[in-house]
Amino acid sequence: MGSATMHERTPELTDFILRLDAALDLDLGNALIDEFATPQTLRPSRIGDGELDPTVRSSSQVNVSRCARERGSARARRLSRQLQNCIHDWITAYVDHVDGVVLDSYTAPSLVRYDVGDFFGLHHDANTLTFRTVSAVALLPSDFDGGELTFFARRLPAGLTAGDVVLFPSNFLFSHAVSPVTRGVRYSIVTWMR
Repeated sequence: MGSATMHERTPELTDFILRLDAALDLDLGNALIDEFATPQTLRPSRIGDGELDPTVRSSSQVNVSRCARERGSARARRLSRQLQNCIHDWITAYVDHVDGVVLDSYTAPSLVRYDVGDFFGLHHDANTLTFRTVSAVALLPSDFDGGELTFFARRLPAGLTAGDVVLFPSNFLFSHAVSPVTRGVRYSIVTWMR
């Protein structure tokens, strides 16, 4: 990307959104849902400084790494490590895609469940309490309608399917939303890099 010269085009905001097709193995996605998306582990999703506001966000989630430690089972720890390896690959892909970006850590990933009617209103991921440079959303295997990830008041990147991952800057220029789920259940993994 670098600085534009007379022979280079000026980058568009969409150039900083990277879609990785099939970047999360579907078997791993199903195993993550099976292991971590249980009524005992899922908690209402929070916003900003940790408040619950169902007018802004309606979903439930679990911190995968913490849950794996608390459960202590070999399967939970193995799945958490496999997900962490995937996240390292996503970081590498984003750094290769955008010149000048340096990412060396990420937050513990969360598995998020959206039931019918659940949504996340327009927001950005960077705030005064967290230092987030790049956000990542991976769509897990699930059968649902609605629940589209939107940027700039339109669906971008179009047609995400199970296993696809989208990475984008966490700042206010990349406000995004998840439209209400109208049928089924939508599962995703979210994490933030810095």
